[in-house]
Amino acid sequence: MDDRKRKNYTLYLIIYNKEIEILKGSLEEIDDFTTYFMTDESIFKRISSDININYSFVIKSSKGNLYSVLYYPYRPLLFENNINDIMSKLKSLPKNIVFNYVITKTKAIEYSNAENSNNIPIVRLYNAMKSGREYYSELDNYVKSNYKSLRDICTSLLNKNDLEKMYHKLETDKKDKISKLCEIISKRIEEIIENFSQDFNYVDNKEMSELDTESFAYSIINNPLMTYEEKMNELDMLFNDKDKVNSFIKEYNHKIN
Repeated sequence: MDDRKRKNYTLYLIIYNKEIEILKGSLEEIDDFTTYFMTDESIFKRISSDININYSFVIKSSKGNLYSVLYYPYRPLLFENNINDIMSKLKSLPKNIVFNYVITKTKAIEYSNAENSNNIPIVRLYNAMKSGREYYSELDNYVKSNYKSLRDICTSLLNKNDLEKMYHKLETDKKDKISKLCEIISKRIEEIIENFSQDFNYVDNKEMSELDTESFAYSIINNPLMTYEEKMNELDMLFNDKDKVNSFIKEYNHKIN
């Protein structure tokens, strides 16, 4: 079944180590919401007035798989009339780049051993590329087979500049719907913030012990939803001492990558 129809994905906002459901639906429906916004900060400002909270957004499937959240620059992926331009961009890439994506970012090799594997688009693409045959038709079939395939390969191999001139209309009739959804979400978030505020402020204002500080630092470096730069910024604020940050990173460098 095309992932345009599968309603088994959820967009979460994470604050206070709590996952707050923002939107449930297909991957395409969630992208349709998030790509109305330029960044995660743009979304958060629409749903919360508290700018001092650490937050992150993540998409999770019903199987527990995590997916990155897409924003405005990737909105062209949602419109089928861009598919020819998208395919031209993908076919212009060196073959080794596409093949590396196939063998490292997909389950083509694993699926190639399955029964009736020739019916699986990514396996047919893998076999064509491995054998040296012409692979463009199989690439077409894989990318167009479902929305998740399109999303995965484009976010892996194309950048914002590749997509910026493609059609990406922001429909006026959907803006009201998004605004109303943001209002509903905002009320839920404010309730959660209010419930946690007392405990949060106590931790924030007291003088933390060395053990408390290390506990917070561990939670930062082991957070799979934060980038390296975000982790470094958080550690800088936590220790407020460059030497202590460098010492901590040196000791636990293998965990922050």
